[in-house]
Amino acid sequence: MAAGYTADRNGRCQVATSASSSSTSNVLDLSCSVSGDCHSNATCRTDPDSLALHCQCNVGFEGDGKRQCRRLQSCQLHNTCDVKASCVLDRRTDSYRCECNAGFAGDGHRCRPIRSCGEDRTICDRHADCQYSYLQREYACSCQLGFIGDGYTCTPVPARSRGDGGAEEGEYLLLAQGATILRMALPESTRRPVGGRPAAAAPAESSLTSLTSAGYPLITKSRQIIVGLDVDCLQGSLYWGDVATGVIYQSLGNGSQAEAVSSMVTSSDTIQPAPEGVAVDWVSRNLYWTDSRRRTVEVSNLDGNNAKVVVKEGLVSPRGIALHPGSGKLFWSDWSRDAPKIESANLDGSGRVVLLNKDLKLPNNLVVDYEHNDLCWTDAGTHRIECLNLYTSSRRVVTLTAAYPFDLAIVGSNIFWTGKHFCV
Repeated sequence: MAAGYTADRNGRCQVATSASSSSTSNVLDLSCSVSGDCHSNATCRTDPDSLALHCQCNVGFEGDGKRQCRRLQSCQLHNTCDVKASCVLDRRTDSYRCECNAGFAGDGHRCRPIRSCGEDRTICDRHADCQYSYLQREYACSCQLGFIGDGYTCTPVPARSRGDGGAEEGEYLLLAQGATILRMALPESTRRPVGGRPAAAAPAESSLTSLTSAGYPLITKSRQIIVGLDVDCLQGSLYWGDVATGVIYQSLGNGSQAEAVSSMVTSSDTIQPAPEGVAVDWVSRNLYWTDSRRRTVEVSNLDGNNAKVVVKEGLVSPRGIALHPGSGKLFWSDWSRDAPKIESANLDGSGRVVLLNKDLKLPNNLVVDYEHNDLCWTDAGTHRIECLNLYTSSRRVVTLTAAYPFDLAIVGSNIFWTGKHFCV
């Protein structure tokens, strides 16, 4: 028998578990004794074919069993599965994975129907239409106005919650200014009628300070610098990042019971976090943020546990972040002065794509218009507010004269943004 091979109990040749010759001394020896000399999260087990003892990571861990066993980040911890997929136990590996439902194909994080709605329109949700997608170059289901989803499952756009168990009277804006989060009522002319279509647009670029005075601070914390904030549409809680301390905070919708989300540390490095953009996945109950010091996009549960880096390569100055839970997509901006861009990926960081890298200078924050399937952003360098339709890839300019636009929000057919001197 050739050197480096052994016979299993069926007489078949296979690579030896450990090499005895000096020429293979640099190969990691995974063998172990019954008493065990494996990693602390591994067990010395008997190989069923060779009957040799070797180190194997325990359930919930992955690695060589000898030097390292890393804890798995399964869909049980971060539900990044497609809405047409389920998180199932794979008994072959004793771990959970995403698996597309019957009638759909894909990797579980991105599932598409085996048949096109052009062939069978019944695969679309009853609140969706079958439209030709120039982006995908095929017919695809698209949710109707007032609904959110991937077209195969559509749910009503979440109603705003007050965050303390009751419904909020009227619509309002939340905005950050330095160390303070303010609540400002929307002008009557821009509010959406309940159960109806969006109200007519407000006068273009009208300052809110001249339209309404109904505003007050919700939260003020000295020395904090707030860049991004978001709302959990399901519970109404607020989440915001403080780049001064590197902490993400949460509170009830009325600003009470503010507290730091638990540890944001996701690696052993000593770089202090700087969470800028913050986005809540109210469907999977996860929290996403960009970190401008670590140059990463990260995710955790809403309580801050099970934090994980989902994007870390090729980032310079990540800032804005937005989610589309219905399509399982994540969007972020990178305002690198040399190569500004807007990118997208699946919620687990896979399938990364550069959406835009032309005619950008300093792209700041992002927002998804769920009713029209648009991704909109502010650009402080071009002084523009622009939108990109995620189905047709058509790009349109909302305004050319924004004064250093920073953050933005969409209510019905109106876009609100904060500028250098005022909120419009």
